[in-house]
Amino acid sequence: PKFDMDLLADDRAVERFIIARKGDLKVAHDMMFKTLRWRAEFNGGRGVRSVEKESFSRDLCTGQRRFYGHDKKGRPVVYVKVKLHTQPLDMQEFSNFMVWSMEHYIVIPQQQKNPKIQALVVIDLEGIGWANLDLKTLPYMADVFQNMYPECFGTGLVINAPWIFWASWSLIKTFLDPNMAAKITFGSLEDLSKYVDEKEILPYEK
Repeated sequence: PKFDMDLLADDRAVERFIIARKGDLKVAHDMMFKTLRWRAEFNGGRGVRSVEKESFSRDLCTGQRRFYGHDKKGRPVVYVKVKLHTQPLDMQEFSNFMVWSMEHYIVIPQQQKNPKIQALVVIDLEGIGWANLDLKTLPYMADVFQNMYPECFGTGLVINAPWIFWASWSLIKTFLDPNMAAKITFGSLEDLSKYVDEKEILPYEK
């Protein structure tokens, strides 16, 4: 496969891998080349930049998960309405959505404007049931954020968490490395305004 050598030439991108592995250069090196191979082999060997918006359903980017606006630090905000997620999920379609979103909302802006850009992820758990807790998708999402796009996850704000989530939290944490877990905070809908200006909040979240 053809590797994306621009990643190696970008000192700021290399730095993110080193930070993610707490300065261990050997581990960061191995992690980066694993990512290069993954990026090259994605989408049948055509690479991550070959993914088109038409390769995933509109529901994935307007309902269950949606990038919308920026927070007070200028970071893109992605909203996840977990109650709209039902199983089984087409993993290829979801992979395409996640990769397309990361490339267009995080990676390309990092390369063009702001190398330190990260995402604020707002996870709304209002009204969820057991059918919405997809323990197949969660490990994949964690792996992509942690290993393929290191240090692109800025803050995770979990709101409206019911008892069913707390019953599963200890298991969910096993999918997360300590660095990512430390970036997750819990609160209510009102806490969202601490991170995002009122006029920037996704309308259905108000």
